[in-house]
Amino acid sequence: SNKTVANKPQQKTYTNQDVIDCWNNAEKTGEDTYLKDKHLPAPPIARFGKNPKGYHATMIPLTDIKGNFRGVISLNAKNKTKYIYKANEDENLPCFTQLGTLDYQTQEMYIGEGIATVQTPWEATDRQIPGVSAGTWSNILPALKSIKQEHPQIKPIVLIDLDNDGNGLKAARQIQEVFPDATFRAPNFKGLKNKSSEKLKDFNDL
Repeated sequence: SNKTVANKPQQKTYTNQDVIDCWNNAEKTGEDTYLKDKHLPAPPIARFGKNPKGYHATMIPLTDIKGNFRGVISLNAKNKTKYIYKANEDENLPCFTQLGTLDYQTQEMYIGEGIATVQTPWEATDRQIPGVSAGTWSNILPALKSIKQEHPQIKPIVLIDLDNDGNGLKAARQIQEVFPDATFRAPNFKGLKNKSSEKLKDFNDL
């Protein structure tokens, strides 16, 4: 299962500059197994290199609404873990991963938790509808507030993660209270054969 660490990872401390350097030193092409195992190509924004902990990883940038670099989501190819490394002083500043363009002409967008969850419908719609990955369920609403403040015309399509602890539905209810123009989608696994024992819970599992 994926492990998300919002603060410092164990056994290694790092500075904001360490995160920035890892991103700047990473290559635009490289070996990826994390997204490949999820039957997805690495998105155009991905880079490949050593993360702040020193492991080879696929790195996805986190930016704020102005497009400023704020950190990376590190997808560790070896043990399939996911770490979030922040590179900003203001921990309350909403940041997220953006697939496609958000501007004043954008009418709708996908938003959800993990990068694979959001990338799946983005690819399925030929990248015509932009997607936003908040990284964690608790960041979906803050990220959406930031986006809607800048682009109030965008109607969010919320991708619900059917996780066992119910946080996916909790995030959806939070958004429904604040943004009545949001629509919601949940994956439907009815009639699909599951060849593994893994619990099906998000759009990437389709």
